[in-house]
Amino acid sequence: MSHHLDSPASRRDPRLNVTDVYAFDGDGATVLAMIVNTSLAGDGRIPGFHPEGRYEFKIHLDGAAADDDSAEYQRDTTARPVDDPANDTGRVAAFVAAAARRTGVSDPDGYGREVAARLLPDVLPYRVGTLASFTFAGFNGRALADNAPEVMYGLVTNSAVPTGLVASSASETRQDKFPYVVPA
Repeated sequence: MSHHLDSPASRRDPRLNVTDVYAFDGDGATVLAMIVNTSLAGDGRIPGFHPEGRYEFKIHLDGAAADDDSAEYQRDTTARPVDDPANDTGRVAAFVAAAARRTGVSDPDGYGREVAARLLPDVLPYRVGTLASFTFAGFNGRALADNAPEVMYGLVTNSAVPTGLVASSASETRQDKFPYVVPA
């Protein structure tokens, strides 16, 4: 779903950094939004999109492993979400188990596998026409004000991890009507 400079390519060129993905019902249509090239790169940030980058939304209308349609807007990756469980379950489960072990979870290895199964494949499910909700209890899209870091920290540790970010944080960067995200 998002990278935050975690791939070698995005660390070399922040224009290839997909930092956030959103899916929500808005203004009579389903909205898909992608944030790329954020300020996390600091002084290394290069304005605009990478000319050879490929950013795209893969749309799975029936939950199948293959996409039904692609809304292409370029994106840089060779991995396919359908391969995520086979490629990443062990690594994600071990990472979560190590964190959960420190918070007193009775079966950290089992919890790690459970969280890995929930997070992989790395896709953002959304039921069209419903309220977007990205919470500890479940994922159904993601609204612009949803606190994804708090949800993910909570999942990894199996405990509440308040970040202090509230829905009103950075409210000046979004609006209720198209284009939803206020241009920088």
